[in-house]
Amino acid sequence: MDRTNDDALMSIDFLAGFTIFLLSLIVAAGMVPGMLAGLQSATIDYDGVAYRTSVILAEDPGWWFDDVTMSGSSHWEGERTAMDRVERMGLAVSKRLPNVLSAGKIESFFSTNYTYPDDYRDRVFFSEIPYSFNISLKADDFAYRLGDGTPDGEYGSIRRTVLVKNASSATLNFSDAAVLTAYADPATAPGATSTFTVSLNFTDLLAPSPAYRIDPFGERITIRIENLNKTFYNGAQNATLTTVKLYRGATWVPPNLPDANSRLYIDGAQVNTTSPPVEVENNLKVVLEPGFFTGKASETSTMDLKFTFANTPGTNTTVRGVFNYTKTDDNITMPLLKPAVLEVAVW
Repeated sequence: MDRTNDDALMSIDFLAGFTIFLLSLIVAAGMVPGMLAGLQSATIDYDGVAYRTSVILAEDPGWWFDDVTMSGSSHWEGERTAMDRVERMGLAVSKRLPNVLSAGKIESFFSTNYTYPDDYRDRVFFSEIPYSFNISLKADDFAYRLGDGTPDGEYGSIRRTVLVKNASSATLNFSDAAVLTAYADPATAPGATSTFTVSLNFTDLLAPSPAYRIDPFGERITIRIENLNKTFYNGAQNATLTTVKLYRGATWVPPNLPDANSRLYIDGAQVNTTSPPVEVENNLKVVLEPGFFTGKASETSTMDLKFTFANTPGTNTTVRGVFNYTKTDDNITMPLLKPAVLEVAVW
């Protein structure tokens, strides 16, 4: 029977040829990426690496972990011996405060405690690529720099405006009548010893927001006693400081100060661990570095720093009492947040 309509018919030859064409096209398309593999770009987005690094530095507080005690915290700046415990070297005070940097972390980061560049590549860049870098932090009264000068060729960089939170300090000047009345009685003969205590209530110190609290775990604590001669009894020429000890309640927390994380200055000269007892004519200063309280106190502890003086005729002091190291005391100085510029260059 004759067909009256052949619109739906396709030549077998055409169908076979079209199939072969499609198969060839698929095979050719699959071979193209392999042919161009050697021509693909291998460049690195250095600006992206610089940005990522700046985020770690400015927005992350870092991390420290002790495999023995299985304990960790963001207070990595206090580590001075087992540097491998430091896993990240972020500079932020807290994750809740991006771009607010800790002065203690800044000093530790730019110190000689770490090996350049390997320690920084492992703890800041987290990459198998051995980047070269330059990291700087500048403010009106300081300038830190780490790394080599930037190259003439391609590199990435980023600049960020940050704030720096500096540490607190306490100054008791016995030339001030109010201080003398509160902590000494020069008219009354002292006993065989005189003890003066600086008390730190961690619960109170850590209660405010991170930008405005005093953090004894991660910040330097400085205590100055000036014009101690105003406390001397009956024309004495000096006082004899025998010990500076840390107590948690009635329990002594060894060792005596100064130790690896604290410094003692007498009349402007630094005193080493073998010097006390030592004579004091006017001034003394104690500096507790970040890490001093690590392993000695908790966030709810009250720690007492006790200065003990031995009294003999002609060498004595009437200093006594307890000074509470707290923001509500007029003798505490809390510096304002300082603007600074953080710059990261990577190549």
